Order: sequence, then structure tokens, then C-alpha cells
Amino acid sequence: MRAPFPHRPMKTRRAFSLIETITVMAVIAVLALILITVIGRVKATARSTTCLSNLRQVHVGIMGYVNDNDGYFPAVNMRPNGQGPWVQWWRLVQPYMGADNINGFKAYKTQQCPEVVEIAKEVMQRNDADILPNYGLNYMLGLQSNSLGALRGQSVRLSYVEEPSQTLLAGDNGVGVTSPMAPLAPDRVFLYGDKHPNGSNFVWIDGHVSTWQDVSTLAEEPYAPGGEKDVWTP
Repeated sequence: MRAPFPHRPMKTRRAFSLIETITVMAVIAVLALILITVIGRVKATARSTTCLSNLRQVHVGIMGYVNDNDGYFPAVNMRPNGQGPWVQWWRLVQPYMGADNINGFKAYKTQQCPEVVEIAKEVMQRNDADILPNYGLNYMLGLQSNSLGALRGQSVRLSYVEEPSQTLLAGDNGVGVTSPMAPLAPDRVFLYGDKHPNGSNFVWIDGHVSTWQDVSTLAEEPYAPGGEKDVWTP
């Protein structure tokens, strides 16, 4: 007869201790934080790339307007006689960017920085930020009106620009009272700082796009109007 198998005690599973559980949870939390940070950076980089692409289309639209208007840049922000709706530069160039009319949604999307949209939503609680243009046009290139309709500035011809590659055309604007701030100007461009991880995006009159690190310097010497490296004055 076969000898019976010896009795073997059942193995019991060892439970995690409280310290081990807390350690595992802490590691998972750190990994999750790292993942969220990486994903955030990837999304921010993608929005910056979209912004640069939009600005190239903005340049095409503005130059289309210039060619049809005797070489003059569009008015920056006008309200004729202080009455009626404001007419911003982006409304004037929309037809040259594929919009069927001045309220075309397609043109809006290519006339806005997606990162500024996010900033406007977060800090200003604007529910309409994603449908409003937010790029600014260099305030020294066209006419503007005050609230009473009085004109200031001047209409500038493309041929008057001495250094197109070193003169701002349009780009990431500051986020202030409202999202669609039509004039790109030294006193507002720096509001809420750099719009992208490595700076703010701009298109220059010659058509090249670039990212300017530390946008606040555009309001200071030597880049401010009248400075040695003035990037505003045509």
C-alpha cells in the first residue's frame, strides 16, 4: 500500500502593511503627477505650433488686403464718428482668409492663439473666448479711433516700411479687459507674460514667424518705439 501523503499546511498570503500601502500610493501619485505634467507640456507645445501656423495665414490675409487697397495696411481699430460697431483689422482681412463674410467662424479660428484662449478662459472667465480673435496688429501700422470716434495714428503703406524683417506685423496679444484686443502695443502685449512655454509668437512684415522669449522686453529699451532696435516703428 502507498504511504499517505504527509499533511502540508496551507500557505497564507502575506498582506501589505500600512507603510507599504502608503508607499505604493505615493509612488502612483508621483507618476500620475509626472504624466499630467508631460501631457500638459505636449498640449502647450501643440498649441504653440498651431499659433505659428495661424500667424502665417494672418500674414497672407493682411497682405491680400494690402494688395487690394493701394498698398495700405488695414485700420487697426475704428469706430466711425463714435457710433455704431467697432471695425477691427481682423474683420477687414477675414475675406482674404477664407471667410464668406466678416463674421465667418473659419476666419476666427485662424485669427486666434489657442493658448491665449485658454488664458482668457482661466483668468477672465470668458465663455466666448474660443470664438473671438485675439491676435493684435502693430498699432503703428494703421488708424485707430478713440471712444468718441476721433482718429489717431496714420495709415501706413507697405512700401514705407524700412526694415520689414525687423518690424512687427501681428501676434500674441496681452490678455486684458477683453480677449479681442485689436491693437498690438507696448503697453498691453506683455499682459500675463509669455503665452507659450518658450515665449510669445509673432509674424513680421516680411512674413517670417518667430517666438520671442520674455515678451515684456518688447516694451523696453532697445526694442520699444524710438529705441536702438525699435521693432514697432515702420
